[in-house]
Amino acid sequence: MRDSILGLTNPLIALLIAGVFFVIWSKDKDRRHVLGFSLAYASVGLGFLISQLLPVSFGRASVHLSTVPYYIGGSLMTWAVATRVNRPAPVRALAVFGAIAGVMLVLGLFFGDFTTSDLYLSNTLHALVFMMGAQATASTRHHSLPNAMIFWMLALTSLQFFVRPSLTFMIDGALVHETYRDSTYYSMLNATVALISVGLAMVLIAACVADHVGREKRAIQSDPLTGLPARRAFEEQVEATMLRAEDEGVPLSMVVGDIDHFKKVNDIWGHQAGDAAIAEFGRLIARTIRDGDIAGRIGGEEFCILVWNCNELGAVGLAERLRKRTAEIKLDGDTALDIRISASFGVSELVPGESYRSHFGRTDAALYRAKENGRNQVIAASGELISPDETRRDLANQAA
Repeated sequence: MRDSILGLTNPLIALLIAGVFFVIWSKDKDRRHVLGFSLAYASVGLGFLISQLLPVSFGRASVHLSTVPYYIGGSLMTWAVATRVNRPAPVRALAVFGAIAGVMLVLGLFFGDFTTSDLYLSNTLHALVFMMGAQATASTRHHSLPNAMIFWMLALTSLQFFVRPSLTFMIDGALVHETYRDSTYYSMLNATVALISVGLAMVLIAACVADHVGREKRAIQSDPLTGLPARRAFEEQVEATMLRAEDEGVPLSMVVGDIDHFKKVNDIWGHQAGDAAIAEFGRLIARTIRDGDIAGRIGGEEFCILVWNCNELGAVGLAERLRKRTAEIKLDGDTALDIRISASFGVSELVPGESYRSHFGRTDAALYRAKENGRNQVIAASGELISPDETRRDLANQAA
């Protein structure tokens, strides 16, 4: 009687957790992995109901039928945790494992006994699924506390699936389906699954809350038009990167860019066109820089880039590419006119021991010289006007 009550508790717990995740997802439907958590627990809850409510007369078929939603739930869990950390979900491997296990379970009806062909196979299958989820979480570059907690809970879940059948058979000996629900194995299954389901759910819910807080923090620190870091966040990243570069002896350069005649864009075509110009210019910068570089909007139509492991000449090449591509931007305004923009750039290389303020000041001064000289050009802090032909020639000589 006690085991029957506990057996009904598990599906209720799983379905309640599924409902909690569904509510969380309904508040932010962009987070597909949260819906995956909800569907995973709902599927596992269905498996619990099948296992508990099917009459004993179904025999081994009850184990087979409950294995299907269990496996679907585990696969959804693995997909969700992989999606959460932006890792490719092992969908093909999950499908292959499921197909192989299904064939083996069917063959087990005709060959082998209840113990070896059903319980060992189903537990090994579930263990492999959760192991893949743990591996996907461990492979992310972002080793945060929520990720570590999810990894260890998935690893623990996988381990207990491997160990539980052997320990149970050492106590109960061989099992048959008639005595399955009265076995130590079934009691252990209900108890451990209840604990692990709740524990894993608590970790996942905590991770969802941490993700939400992180997104809100990034939203505050990001420029809403471009998605690039706002000035304060950008400067914090730059100062930390400058310390790292000093420790590693890596050269740094800075590029400051500004949209030409931006006030005229607003006055002639309206602020909507001005916002579009800033957004497109920011997205162009984000597409052009490398992963190790840092870019931010530092005010109005002005942007700054810290170029990692790059001297002044290389940064000039980056600025020149941005200048050319800026001229190719076509804004979608309310008029039929072909609205085009241009930009000017200042470039400088970091001097050893120089502060961020000093470095930015030199680069910004180069930008203003570019503005005064006619705009739509690149000027390095160490020299005069950098023409496109000179840039290509100098870069070719440096490469040689």
